[in-house]
Amino acid sequence: LADFLIWGVETYPAEKYGVVIWDHGGSWLGVAHDYDIPEIDGLTMPELTQALEKAQAETGIEKFDLLGFDACLMGAIEVYETIEPFADYSVASPELVPGQGWDYGTFLFDLVSMPEMDAVMLGESIVRNFDFYYREIDSKYDFFNLALVDLSKTTGLTTALEDFNDLVNADPATSLITISQARARSLMFAAYDDPRWVDIWS
Repeated sequence: LADFLIWGVETYPAEKYGVVIWDHGGSWLGVAHDYDIPEIDGLTMPELTQALEKAQAETGIEKFDLLGFDACLMGAIEVYETIEPFADYSVASPELVPGQGWDYGTFLFDLVSMPEMDAVMLGESIVRNFDFYYREIDSKYDFFNLALVDLSKTTGLTTALEDFNDLVNADPATSLITISQARARSLMFAAYDDPRWVDIWS
């Protein structure tokens, strides 16, 4: 990954850079699995960090404008924490991504027609076209989701989660009923309405 990013930046210098990692994803378990070696191997979050650090150091790019995942389950706080030092925005799904993935044809046409797009505009086009494709064109999927995320908000969310964790740990017995009720009413991703699947990812 690092070598590819370095090659891309050196071969095609630009004012803005976007990266899309496209393959199977597993949230905090990793992404982009190599099936051509004896043991299937994917990029773990520490390995993703190493690759992005190397690309950052050797290209001089402070941050990529957009880092997206056309891969299942990558819209997770652990992933956003990993990539926040290396990108301004991310496009990812907390849900399973349908088999056709992103609708590249339409959002790339949008980019060609308006090359001055910034990361937010491009991200919105990716999400809008993805949503339209699975609602109107390939409508056999009941569950799909994609979002544009401002990675500068990651630290604030992480801090809030740590504060929440501290509060619960201070008196877990008092919090137990409230937390169990909240979890029962929460959206479940990659579950197909079956809570047994949720426990694989959470």
